[in-house]
Amino acid sequence: MKKLCILIPIAMAILSLHPAPAVATGQQLDIWTWRNPLPTGNLLNSVTYGAGLFVAVGTNGTIVTSSNGGVTWNQQVVPPNVSLSGVVCGSYQGSPLFVAVGVDAASDNVILTSPDGMTWTPYGSPIGTGGLLAVAYGGGNFVAVGAGG
Repeated sequence: MKKLCILIPIAMAILSLHPAPAVATGQQLDIWTWRNPLPTGNLLNSVTYGAGLFVAVGTNGTIVTSSNGGVTWNQQVVPPNVSLSGVVCGSYQGSPLFVAVGVDAASDNVILTSPDGMTWTPYGSPIGTGGLLAVAYGGGNFVAVGAGG
């Protein structure tokens, strides 16, 4: 009992030296930005160059662009829940057009298009599932191939 009476004041002294952490309040963290590794921590699957811009695409909806030869990269906003496996720059009606392909969370094929590499729009409702793996441009045509044949 004597031992317990000595230990209680010691324990109280130790606890008083380590107060509970203060709770900070502030703005909700709605926007997150990659800091390290740059340009992204996601797997990059394909890169293309066109209209003075490098565009790389990858998993988890990753599209990064560089207008200065790959020195700095900027993350672009894309529809959620897509993973991209291919990208190409071609021409449509005399203007540059970037096309990226991949798969969404429901395993549906995804095609995204962009006139500038920065603003991306889903292209219609492509038929098929399993994911598109690559895209090419030639002879005025964009051609995509996928896992579902």
